[in-house]
Amino acid sequence: SPKHIKSYQDHNISYFSLTSLLSTSFMLPLTKDVSYLSIEYAEPSDDVNNKESMKNIKDRGLEVLMIVGSFFKNNKDLEVLKTILETRRYIIIICSTELTQDLQDFVKEYEELVYVALNLSTDDLIYTINFFNVRYLLFIPPKDSKFYTSSWSGSLQFAFDCNLRLILPDIISRIYDIKNPAMICYNTAQDIISALDSGDVLKYSVNEEYQKIRNRVFDRNNIVLQYILQEKPYSNLGHYKINWTENVNQQVDIYQNLIDNSIKYI
Repeated sequence: SPKHIKSYQDHNISYFSLTSLLSTSFMLPLTKDVSYLSIEYAEPSDDVNNKESMKNIKDRGLEVLMIVGSFFKNNKDLEVLKTILETRRYIIIICSTELTQDLQDFVKEYEELVYVALNLSTDDLIYTINFFNVRYLLFIPPKDSKFYTSSWSGSLQFAFDCNLRLILPDIISRIYDIKNPAMICYNTAQDIISALDSGDVLKYSVNEEYQKIRNRVFDRNNIVLQYILQEKPYSNLGHYKINWTENVNQQVDIYQNLIDNSIKYI
């Protein structure tokens, strides 16, 4: 899109590095440090013009769960979502870029428990999270979704950027090696409801636990990248069984080396 192109130009981005995401030697697009979370948003932008409705939702005192991203039957497990809503103890706010027919039908069926916000900026998303004290982000793909086989989701990355406790299928948490006690990893809808009701995940600091994952992913990304560039003679990348004790922070300039070497072939 023109917006993406302008962003790339503003940051002088001229290429992407692509690796297999679902394998024993994958890289994940997670940053080690998160900076904008410390910014306090006292007031929303003019785009958030339904403050009275937001207040009414908040005053009901129900736990607010969030979904971020497109909403279609082929990327949302509707039966799991419906089971959660049938308890009448939770509200789901869906932040999306378009009002799909699937989303309209879902809202119509649960109009008192499901609310939609379209095309919010990142700042307004953060405001919404703070306003409703959102603690959980739902990542609920159906079992035949591509997320089980070949794709990474921006929704997962958003949860890490905003320190929201993920609710995601247990198998996907294991595929990406991000399973953590600060998130809810489920096999059934009842697993989610039981975990929300018990609040056990709240015993763990999401800041500390997610930083452990960020640090591990950062180290892994560096190792994989150096393996790709053949700067280190690793014999086995599977399951990260790598005998290497050097400080990976000293190797960060490998990214610049990749740029320099790639330019020769452009």
